[in-house]
Order: sequence, then structure tokens, then C-alpha cells
Amino acid sequence: MSKPIQRVVVAGDAGNPLFEDTAQAILRFLAHRHVQATSFGWTHASTPPLEPANLTEDLQHHAQGSELIIVLGGDGTFLRMAAAAAAWRIPLLGINLGRLGFLSDLSSNDLERSLGDILDGRGRLEQRMLLSGRILGGREERLRRVALNEVCLLKAEPGRIIECSLAIDQEWISQHRADGLLCATPTGSTAYALSSGGPILHPDVDGMVVVPICPHTLSDRSLVLPARATVAFHLQAGSALVMWDGHHRHQLAPDEFVEITVSEHRISLLHPQGYNYFQRLRHKLLWGSPPQHSNQSPPTPS
Repeated sequence: MSKPIQRVVVAGDAGNPLFEDTAQAILRFLAHRHVQATSFGWTHASTPPLEPANLTEDLQHHAQGSELIIVLGGDGTFLRMAAAAAAWRIPLLGINLGRLGFLSDLSSNDLERSLGDILDGRGRLEQRMLLSGRILGGREERLRRVALNEVCLLKAEPGRIIECSLAIDQEWISQHRADGLLCATPTGSTAYALSSGGPILHPDVDGMVVVPICPHTLSDRSLVLPARATVAFHLQAGSALVMWDGHHRHQLAPDEFVEITVSEHRISLLHPQGYNYFQRLRHKLLWGSPPQHSNQSPPTPS
């Protein structure tokens, strides 16, 4: 970006004990730079899905006229803001108040310097793919939501597995006995998909990955698919939930199935100067880090 930013929304999880102080510090910094700003916080227990239709008219008015949404919290908070930001076509910038913070570029320690550069137009804008996951009953669409990370078909009963099948472009591909199946974007390939044994996809890859979750066989492996593919999950036996980015959930009825495609919308992420994806992998996930040798002897059991 080269254009200075003049209007900002500061949003985040008000249940986080660091939210209020951090939000007020950012608002003071923005006011000092004569940047128009508004803020709002939510709690996970009381707020409906953060989608444009569920937000107040006042907030929509401020957000739609803004040039940047600053999200305070962890990755879960960032994901909750993704659908609205994509619909409004406003870039997101994350400030990590959680644990890992893989999607959030800034910490409270380097806030003023990095944020100042971004407000001056010296940020790096990146487009990321979204998934559109819809619930179908026959030919009827019953529900549709977007996901930045993944759409999952998950067992609803602890201690039990489900039986499900995978279809690609309306062709049956495979049968699975597992805790579930997920379809992830390149962004989501470093989240639940990675924990389930899937590969890492660079954000510039125009594709998605299908990963079995705890499959009951050694031969069940992930698939990398082109972005043009249509993926469908069909439940054969058991009780299952469909989840979008770990937040929105839907209990799958016997006559329903899940269809996943790449969304027509994309989301814009605004990074500070010096952002490097592989550095993020090394720093946050310890990917490619050399082994840590120690000359100390292990403790002797007493």
C-alpha cells in the first residue's frame, strides 16, 4: 500500500483481560495521528456470528467507510472477524493478545513503530483465499458460510468415530472411518489440518487440502486439490457436526451433506514491513529449526 490510512476500526474479544487497555492505547495513538477511529468488543458467549447481517447499523456504517480493521486477540478472534472483513473488502491487521497468534503480525511491544508505518501507507497487502461451505438437503441449500481456515465434518459424540465419504466434482473418491474430514485453505493448512498430519501450503498456492482427522487406518492420507474443485462430505454412519473455522457449527441431519468450494470473495491481510511467511513458520511453529543440543545430563529419578 502507498496511500495513508485515515479511518480505522479497532475490534476484538472484550473477554480478554488485555483488550480494554490495548484498545485504549491504540485509540490514543490514532487520535494523536488524527486518524478517525471507532472500536467495539464482543464476548464469545453473547455474540452471534460476526457477519454483516448480524452487526448493528452503526457499526456497519463505521466499518464500511473504514480502510483498516485492527483485530485484538488471538487467532480465534481474528477468524471471527474474517467473514465481515471479506464482505466489506476491508483489510485486516492482527495484534496478538493470545498465545500462538499465527495470523496476527504485531505484538504490543512493537505496536507504535509498526502501526505508524502501516498508517503511513508502508504496509504489505496480501490477498488470501476463502472457502464457501454450504449445507445441502437434496438440491436445497439450507446454510452457507465462509471460512478462512477450514470447513470440518466432525464426530458429534466423544469416543466414537463416524463413517463418511469424499466426493470431488460429483465423483465418489473414498470412504473414511475417522473422527472426521476437513477441507482447508493454504492459510488453514498450518492450523487444524497441520495438526491432523496435512501438508503446509504456501498462501500463494491456488489450491486446497482435504485431510482425514484421526483415521482408523494407516493408509488414509491427505489430498492437495486445485482451487476449481468441488468437494463434498457425505455422512454414512454416526452423528456429526459441520464447523467453519472452529466457531460456527451445524448438526448435520440424515438427509444433508456438505459441499465446499472456493469462495468468490477473498480477504485482504495487511502486513508490516519485513513480513516473511517462512520466518513466521520458523518463529511460531518452529518449522525447519535446527535441533537444540544440550550437554546437560537428564535428571536422575529420585
